[in-house]
Amino acid sequence: MRVYEKFILKHMKTRNIILFLLSVSVTGLNAQDLTIASGATVSIESGSYISSGGNLSNSGTLTLGADANGYSQIKVDGTVTNSGTITQSQYLTNAGYASISSPMATDFATTSGDNTKMFYYDGSAFAWRTSDQAGRGYFASIGTSVFATSAGTFSVTGTPNTSMTHSLSYSANAAANGSGTGWNLVGNPYTCSLSWAAMTKTDVNDAYYVWDPATSLYKYYASGAISGTYLSASNTLNGIIPPMQAIWVQTTSNSAALSSTMADDGVLDNTSTFLSKTNPDNLILGVVALNDSSVNDAMWLIDNMQATTGFDGSYDAWKMDNGENQPNISSVFNGEEMAINALDFVNTPVIPVAFDGPAKWTYAFSLEQIVNGASYKVTLEDKHLDLFYDISSKNYTFENIGWDSDDPRFLLHIKGAQLLSDNNDADDQDIQSDYYIYQSEDFIYLNQSEFGLFNTYTLYSIDGRIMTSGRVSNKLQPIHAPYLTGIYVLLLNSETGSVKVKINLLK
Repeated sequence: MRVYEKFILKHMKTRNIILFLLSVSVTGLNAQDLTIASGATVSIESGSYISSGGNLSNSGTLTLGADANGYSQIKVDGTVTNSGTITQSQYLTNAGYASISSPMATDFATTSGDNTKMFYYDGSAFAWRTSDQAGRGYFASIGTSVFATSAGTFSVTGTPNTSMTHSLSYSANAAANGSGTGWNLVGNPYTCSLSWAAMTKTDVNDAYYVWDPATSLYKYYASGAISGTYLSASNTLNGIIPPMQAIWVQTTSNSAALSSTMADDGVLDNTSTFLSKTNPDNLILGVVALNDSSVNDAMWLIDNMQATTGFDGSYDAWKMDNGENQPNISSVFNGEEMAINALDFVNTPVIPVAFDGPAKWTYAFSLEQIVNGASYKVTLEDKHLDLFYDISSKNYTFENIGWDSDDPRFLLHIKGAQLLSDNNDADDQDIQSDYYIYQSEDFIYLNQSEFGLFNTYTLYSIDGRIMTSGRVSNKLQPIHAPYLTGIYVLLLNSETGSVKVKINLLK
């Protein structure tokens, strides 16, 4: 008769560990080489880990536990030899489709779910299919007579992967713009978390996306624009992919490749929830339904002089439509909608904002600023109601009704944009601190610190011809000036006098 004793190892560090004839519960273990002998049972508790800087040899039973509060991990920098049983678990909530993957080389051959009810996306045919493959991501429905009938712990048994080159496809969808091509659903192939920024990417856009069935939101991360963790917004990720999590990535050519190793790219980090460097200047525009705070969405704007207004694969993330009962908000240029948009605030002071959501609901826009050494003044323009609103200081409430144009209803005007004025006259210095002037496409914008600072405006060519004139009727006054380029003079009249501002209109 064998006698089994139960031990609990907590935050133990040693060179080599051999476990045999034991039942061991582990809450933190660092080792060089780890050997689990035949008959030994090792359980890693939820929220805990084993780190092996050398090799793992298992002839016993190794179980990586999980529950509703978290998951466990094992990271092996060397090789894995397995003649026993190694099982990894994750907790799936009872809510729609979960994005899952296997950390085992045998994929889903031994699983607690129905592996015939898992579906992967065939990007070459734009279709969903069933077939097991290591490293692939799957959608698995949690509900009646599907992958799993209820919420609970899901597990996979096999030999852990230690390196992976993902099989990726690329096909252009003629019916869609760049946002509709090259999509692949891949999984974290390891028994530990995976750093997205550390992975080797060839012709793969530097953003990934995860469907969250609990909120019906797509969540996203782009490491090219943000180095570090997103600090706010409920639909953002932190760049750490939990074990058994599947993610969406987008390829840009038939030569696309995505590869990693557990030793170099794996991390023991459980700060990222499994979803069933210094930040640059950036703004978050959020929207929430007033009658239900769970109905919400957000978009990111990031100041980057190297980026364009359109989609940049190294910085941006596409907007992927949320569930039918959730709103969608994005920045949009030339029909391209983005959830994260890195662009040059100086040369792009006006940003169109696309919005849709359940009709006739009342929503509130809110602006959260994450600023490094700068303070932005942001004005929201509602073209439907023909008004300008200082969203920097207060939320903007509106009804989703009455706007039937294909053009975005909203525009964001960002102070810190390219100033057009060239005013060195000492007499103008005091008043100039109370206004600024910038250009966007066919418009010049006069932004006053308070309404009534100026009453009228007149735009002159350099030879004295009047190009346009009118009354200043808004705190943020648009002046239509299409097709004009070069040096002009803007005359601003007030009750106490006038100011002449020399401006340089750009193409």
